[in-house]
Amino acid sequence: MLLKAFFFTMGFRSAQLLRLFMGVVLLVPGCAIAPTDFSQVSDRLEERTGFRSGLKDEPEKTVIPPDVSLQDGVTLEEAITIALWNNAAFQESLSGLSVSEAELIQANMLQNPQFWGLFPTGPSPPGGPLEFAIRFPLEALWLRPHKVAAAQRKMEQTVEGLIQNGLTLVRDVKVAFANSLLAEQRLGLTVKHAEILRHIAQIMESRWQAGEISELEAGTFRISALQAGEQIHQLMHEVTLVREQFRALIGLGFEDASIVLQHSATLPTTQRSAEELLTDALATRPDLRATELELEAAGQRVGLARKEIFVLTGIYRAQQTTTDPFNSRPGLQFTIPIFNQNQGGIALAEAGVAIAARRYVTIRDQIALEVRQAHTRWLQTESSVRNWRQRMLPAHQTATLQAQKALEAGDATALLPLAAQQNWIQARIREIELVAGQRQAIAELERAIGHSLLSQPHHAPEPRLAPS
Repeated sequence: MLLKAFFFTMGFRSAQLLRLFMGVVLLVPGCAIAPTDFSQVSDRLEERTGFRSGLKDEPEKTVIPPDVSLQDGVTLEEAITIALWNNAAFQESLSGLSVSEAELIQANMLQNPQFWGLFPTGPSPPGGPLEFAIRFPLEALWLRPHKVAAAQRKMEQTVEGLIQNGLTLVRDVKVAFANSLLAEQRLGLTVKHAEILRHIAQIMESRWQAGEISELEAGTFRISALQAGEQIHQLMHEVTLVREQFRALIGLGFEDASIVLQHSATLPTTQRSAEELLTDALATRPDLRATELELEAAGQRVGLARKEIFVLTGIYRAQQTTTDPFNSRPGLQFTIPIFNQNQGGIALAEAGVAIAARRYVTIRDQIALEVRQAHTRWLQTESSVRNWRQRMLPAHQTATLQAQKALEAGDATALLPLAAQQNWIQARIREIELVAGQRQAIAELERAIGHSLLSQPHHAPEPRLAPS
């Protein structure tokens, strides 16, 4: 009602002009901003790794996905799922998506019009006429699309960065899982090795008391048994340390539930060469795509900085006169860019382009190094595990069986099978160390190429070129 009365007092012509001015401002098309949607990160991460993630509603609360149970032991797959939902650093980085979307919302906003008015203090003319003006920055109408585009690129860059953080977390969990398994298996085999050494030391102690060997020889075996016991003590602490590191990594550092790791015998493999994997990595790595988006956003900021030279303000001014209730007319106010042409802002934006272009090359070269190193290490560990299992373990197993048969036939003393069992356990310890190295190499290779060896994300077939 107040607005209708205001238009009535202005007169028909002035009201029509004001309506036209406000209509131009308010009917400028805008883009709808959806609430923060973390599913885009989760979907693309699942496409690359086979695991989903999400942002917890309560940061301090531990979330156990419904398909995960801690009672029957934790598999590698369950550990990765728990980590993607509970790792504090990853959850913190996920929150950054809300900041990027807030910046996109802000970039889409128009500046509010400004109202200026003078009210009469008495009868006109001594008290002065009623005057008012409405100002609106018109340059915002053509600057807004550029600001929105730059903010959109930044949000896409944030999404790519979150996916890369997820890939890194998956790699870290796989490495920590391998280290935990290695520590537990090494401790179990070392306990068996220490029992054999104690048995040998007892036999040698009996022989020394019988006068068959010297005290020095018996003391040597006694020291070996004591050293094995000390090694067990150290390995027990090492197991505790790697377990706590693993628990903290997957976000269960404050949970009382004990974690029993389930061993997985199957490991992914690939027949592709390093160059084929590198081509794949350059097409799929999220961090490289993030630098491309950064470069695009930097270029858009250069264009924005050039357009910010022109500052144009639309004005609608009305004044009460004796002949017309309100004498109104539109007008313009603009800056003449004689001295300040935003040289500093343009130079800063162009410097951002140069930095982004060089960062692209840095990331690209780093990816090439990571892929080639990871592939070489994977070939090395895969070959070592295969040769050890095909050559060394069968040889030790055969020697152990022959020593036992010799003891049963009366052709050897009890020391021979014990020594053979000792060598067999040492060979088994070496095997689990090689397998742990193989697991770590596969984890590094999958992160280097940007996805699991068992999956292939969708990407454009054309190769990416370095920006000129």
